Amino acid sequence: MAPASAVDPAVLASVRDHLAQPVEQARGLPGFMFHDPEIYALEQERIFAKSWVCVGAEDELARIGDVKPVEVAGRPLVLVRDESDQIRAFHNICSHRGALLVTEKGRRKVIACPYHAWTYGLDGQLHKTPHICGQGIHDSPSLDRSLHGLKPVRCAVWAKLVFVNLDPMAPSLDEDLAPLSARWAAYDFAELRLGATRDFVLPANWKLGIENFVERYHLPWVHPTLNGFSGIRYSYELLHARFVGVGSTGFAPPTPHGPLPSFRGLPESELRRAEYPCVFPNVMLGMHADFMYAYVLTPDGPHSTKERLYMFFAGDAAMQPEYAAAREHRTEVIAGINVEDMDIVSRLHRGCASPAMGGAVFSPVFEKTSQLFQRMVIERLVETPALETVLAAE
Repeated sequence: MAPASAVDPAVLASVRDHLAQPVEQARGLPGFMFHDPEIYALEQERIFAKSWVCVGAEDELARIGDVKPVEVAGRPLVLVRDESDQIRAFHNICSHRGALLVTEKGRRKVIACPYHAWTYGLDGQLHKTPHICGQGIHDSPSLDRSLHGLKPVRCAVWAKLVFVNLDPMAPSLDEDLAPLSARWAAYDFAELRLGATRDFVLPANWKLGIENFVERYHLPWVHPTLNGFSGIRYSYELLHARFVGVGSTGFAPPTPHGPLPSFRGLPESELRRAEYPCVFPNVMLGMHADFMYAYVLTPDGPHSTKERLYMFFAGDAAMQPEYAAAREHRTEVIAGINVEDMDIVSRLHRGCASPAMGGAVFSPVFEKTSQLFQRMVIERLVETPALETVLAAE
């Protein structure tokens, strides 16, 4: 049962202390933390407003003038490919009265407000203020346009994925993801080609979707087909303060339409390896010898999560017509695994509404990853020192 105030610092500190115990003694996040609206609001402010959050793929803004509205921590933002061919992010509101500017993906030469037609360039600069001082008088001596452009948000690209960060003091994305970049140095991200997307709505809290993704204990029962070609016996854990998940040394899926081209220069030892980290807080990755996928999660309240799957293949050769059937088959396999997960995760969500759900008991062999992910959550909600420092002291 939820306490009188789920965001009481003492309550959160108690949850943190239980999670920090050795895995065989630890207790997970209590059920109310997957349903309580106050917890959800706190997550938006202390996690999503202070992290590098994935908001899509670079290919969705392929041409100069392409725009895409997104939302992070409840803030409406807009992504823009500007005239210098760079992807930028801005708060998606007019500097005049705060009207929402862009409501759907498209292509524009300028960004004009539908309310009073204030108009901005793709670089966010305010260009026009029609009739601001009366009919036909488009300039105001009291308005310095250079001070009233669109408000920028930090934006960067990694592995063809676009991230934004609302926190101006956070480390750069490259610094943030340097450990994963080093781990995947054998894979040339420049070869990634977006081949397919799929959209899902998970009827569950965002944390449960990720918590399920980062553990391998459920494979034999929820994913018997996957367990057959990438079995739990080949699996290992990825435990890092910035990313957490699992890997496999025996990934050998069926290829009814033949193999796909692999990343160039991969050593033989990597051809059957696959790794599945969650980059905290909202993107679940799958790296393979011949493709990478990303599930980008957007929380939509405590009880629902939007998911978009991006399927990337290795190089221009993989995008040729003769590989179309193989690409489609690989996409359907990955999407099908997610559908299997959605059913069990929705059961988790419903079960967590029970006052009897006082917190998970973890498998000491298979669920150190689940414990670590939950610690990533609670450490940020309590606003304790960086998890790297916490882990180093243990």
